[in-house]
Amino acid sequence: MNLLATFGKLTPEERDMLVALGSTQAFKSGETIVHQGEIVSSLMIISTGFVRVTRAYLDELVAEFAGPLGPGEIIGEMSLMDGIGASAKHHCRRTDRGSDDRQSRSDGETGSG
Repeated sequence: MNLLATFGKLTPEERDMLVALGSTQAFKSGETIVHQGEIVSSLMIISTGFVRVTRAYLDELVAEFAGPLGPGEIIGEMSLMDGIGASAKHHCRRTDRGSDDRQSRSDGETGSG
């Protein structure tokens, strides 16, 4: 993954450290990555695929909140910083080509890909 776009102000050594400290998880299309209200304990960086972000409102109405988010984009940063809980549900979405129903994210206080 190209961390330069996301962490451009870090030195190459600092970016290498982030990659070394991170871990990777894979999700199937439609699988929830973060539930709305969940307190996130790590910063997540999308390494492949896309993440759909939805939010439930009154009477369980669900609306697209942001996205889709793709490679290099960060999720979970607001909950990680404020400890309140995720403002929306994040779930894996098929890649544009539809040939691969898995995508991965980097996990930990860092990112890797």
